[in-house]
Amino acid sequence: MPLTPLDIHNKEFNRGFRGYDEDEVNEFLDQVIKDYELVMRDKKELEGRVSELTDRLGHFTNIEETLNKSILIAQEAAEDVKRNAEKEAKLIIKEAEKMRTVLLMKHCLSLVKLRWTLRRRKSSLKYLEHVSKC
Repeated sequence: MPLTPLDIHNKEFNRGFRGYDEDEVNEFLDQVIKDYELVMRDKKELEGRVSELTDRLGHFTNIEETLNKSILIAQEAAEDVKRNAEKEAKLIIKEAEKMRTVLLMKHCLSLVKLRWTLRRRKSSLKYLEHVSKC
């Protein structure tokens, strides 16, 4: 267990022959106590600051995770939109190709009808010319 300022203050030393000057030792111990109290106070403040910063770090880590998840969701949504747009574009192209085929068939049919009508009229004209000569 770490020493407390009170432990330092209450420490008793045995007196020996020609021991240290008691006043000098007491002054030194008083200074040690003051310095030790400052160190302990600083340590407590730093521990509180570490705790606060750890909490903030956890908060920002949660925000980072949320943002990363949001980015992934946005990327997936963008990919879905892109895939759907590509599918829709393919469907539009297929529909346009079908309409082109239908239009070509209609035009071909109209052309056939026009040729048939032209032949019939030419035939009628030849007949009329022949009848008119007679």
